[in-house]
Amino acid sequence: MEKRKHSRVPFHITAFIILDKEYKVNVENISMKGMLIDSEKEFINDSIVDIKILLAETSNEYESITIKGKIIRKDKESEKTGIVFHEMDLDSFTLLRELVSSNDGDPEKILKEITDSSI
Repeated sequence: MEKRKHSRVPFHITAFIILDKEYKVNVENISMKGMLIDSEKEFINDSIVDIKILLAETSNEYESITIKGKIIRKDKESEKTGIVFHEMDLDSFTLLRELVSSNDGDPEKILKEITDSSI
């Protein structure tokens, strides 16, 4: 079995996958490289999608992480879908790093993972 290079953290939040339209999904876990979602929509492998994760409302606006990703697998048994991240802006990268670090409990390990590999 392949050993993951990036720590995944349980993180249950609503996100939106934008493909031909916007689909509401539930995030199960997330890392600096990808995430696992639960969705009623069956996404097609290798589809390129836009991802928006809403974090917190500030002054009637939501702070969000915006990422471009690729559907890489759909587990038929669990109904979960894996997405690998391809592109994100600096603000989204910073928010994602803070989210993963604060939920992992070991910020130094996350920093090492980021510097030891390309995202």
